[in-house]
Amino acid sequence: MREVTMYECGICQEIYNEPKYALECERMGKEKALAKVGDLVEYKVEGNIPNFFVELRIKTIEDRGHCVEYLFEQYDRDRKDWIDFSYNVYGNIDFKYLVTKLNKK
Repeated sequence: MREVTMYECGICQEIYNEPKYALECERMGKEKALAKVGDLVEYKVEGNIPNFFVELRIKTIEDRGHCVEYLFEQYDRDRKDWIDFSYNVYGNIDFKYLVTKLNKK
């Protein structure tokens, strides 16, 4: 039997063979959410068609280690209720690019 020493990032729990890599990972820090649950936003939908915007509400913001993930819901006029939106935004860089916060509630 042999003893194996591993090092874990305290933020994302990634495992490394050397402490310097775990420390580098921890130095990346942790994002803070740029919005809060319940905020209304416009989401930029991109693809092969011309870009357009969809009005959404932030349903949850989940901790993903170094980043946060934003999950949305969209108002369904037929059901008169909020339903899950099929795309999530992972991290604040994408959030800044794809999402515009709205002032109305």
